[in-house]
Amino acid sequence: MRNAIRNPRRTAPLLAALVAPLLGCPSTRAPVRPDRRAGPTDSGIAEAAGLAPAKAPEPPKPPPPPPETPLSEKIARAKALFVARDFAGARKAYAAVLEKDPKNAEALFHTATAYEADGDLDRAADFYRRTIENQPDHEGALLNLGRLYRNREQFDEAVAMYVKALEAVPDNVRVRNNLGVVYRLAHKYDDAEKTLRRVLARAPGNVDAYKNMAVLFLDQNKLDLAEQFSVEAKKLDDKDSGIYNNLGLLYFKKDQGRPSRALAAFKKAVELNPNDATAWRNLGSIALRYRDYVSAEKSLAKSAELDPNSLDAHLAYAFALEGGKKFKEAMGEYGRVMELRPGYAEAIYGTANCLRNLREWEKARDLLKEYVAMPDAVHKDDARNALAGCEAMIKAAQQAPPPAPTPMPDRGIGAPAPAPEAAPAPAPAPAPEPAPAPTAAPTPVPVIDAPAVAVHPEPGRGTPAPEAVPAPAPAAPTPEPAPKSPAPETPKAAAPAPEPAAVAPATPEAGKEGLPALEPVPIDSGAAPEASKP
Repeated sequence: MRNAIRNPRRTAPLLAALVAPLLGCPSTRAPVRPDRRAGPTDSGIAEAAGLAPAKAPEPPKPPPPPPETPLSEKIARAKALFVARDFAGARKAYAAVLEKDPKNAEALFHTATAYEADGDLDRAADFYRRTIENQPDHEGALLNLGRLYRNREQFDEAVAMYVKALEAVPDNVRVRNNLGVVYRLAHKYDDAEKTLRRVLARAPGNVDAYKNMAVLFLDQNKLDLAEQFSVEAKKLDDKDSGIYNNLGLLYFKKDQGRPSRALAAFKKAVELNPNDATAWRNLGSIALRYRDYVSAEKSLAKSAELDPNSLDAHLAYAFALEGGKKFKEAMGEYGRVMELRPGYAEAIYGTANCLRNLREWEKARDLLKEYVAMPDAVHKDDARNALAGCEAMIKAAQQAPPPAPTPMPDRGIGAPAPAPEAAPAPAPAPAPEPAPAPTAAPTPVPVIDAPAVAVHPEPGRGTPAPEAVPAPAPAAPTPEPAPKSPAPETPKAAAPAPEPAAVAPATPEAGKEGLPALEPVPIDSGAAPEASKP
């Protein structure tokens, strides 16, 4: 011990071993060896074999996601759905494209055309605008949005759209052609002629410009000039149905109501193009003028089918159905007109006339009151007369005596006998009822031997829309003198409602009051949804 103390090298480890337990420090003593009697551990075996210890197995990795469909394939799929007329499916497919590429002009444009084909014109216009925002020179969007404005008679907006389009594509004759059409519809004839002549100066063989010039002169009743441009257009393309449609209108005006040449031209138009809705409407218009409602109905139904978003097509079809006394079907078409233009006066008046013919006096009265109060109503005098007739029929129905009481049935043996009834009081004389208006003898209807085609009236543009001739108001009731000693009698049933007077024969005269105007073909070069290109 003394030697240890004297030798610090030997003392230091000994002191450290004694002090470490007191300070809580790890001991410097050698580790305790494991019990050799215990079984060997896995790690011990692995170490004995010279191997690393085994690791816990890792969880399996998820499979990789499938490769994303290329954008071009998504667009191709959407196009195929559109061609198959699955417009809802096409919109969904294009929405998948727009999720990846919100500014894809092709997807925006075709989404717009799908909405337009389905009749959702507001959304269609919105997507056309988005297309133009992302591609200002997109010809199809510029043309189609301008056409939507034109069809809604928003001519100032349509002009602004085409002028903007010409800033992007100044040499585009299709846009300039459509600008000329809008100027014509807005009755800006000088601007229309100047615009169309610029088209012919740039493209002397442009058939659409010749057709539009012909229509422009037809509108101004310059028939010789209209014929000159129609003949030139026919030389350029004798298979164009629009040229024959315009020739039919020209012949109808020139021949003063002798429809043979006009009918032949309209027939040629639908022969060349069975999907020419305008030519079908014009055939139907001539049939309406001659009260050939069967032919008119067939032609106008075809026109409305081909142009389902056309207010004028459905309105003309409603006229034909009403003329053929198919009042419920006519009301359905008037309803379609009001879907396209809510509160449209002609549709309200036509519906009221149908209700009168169906003897629904109160409903007819309410609609006639609404119509008379409208500032754009053009048949107010006739409507007031019809309203007075409805009021008279409602009053007559209210004054009709109640039906006779039904006798009490026999209640069987043992039942108390009913009290004897007093003698019935004399029944009052029935209230005087309005006498039905005399019905004019029907005028023979000249039958047109051609399938009639619908004419598209253009309300608010010079020619009043056709209407059903209203029945005159019932004559003022003439009371009969009461008998001196009225005898008891069974009350009379209310007199039947007066039949509407026969419609006066229509005269085959263009622009005649109450007849639809024949419609020239508006040469709209807009990209139709079925054939649109980005």
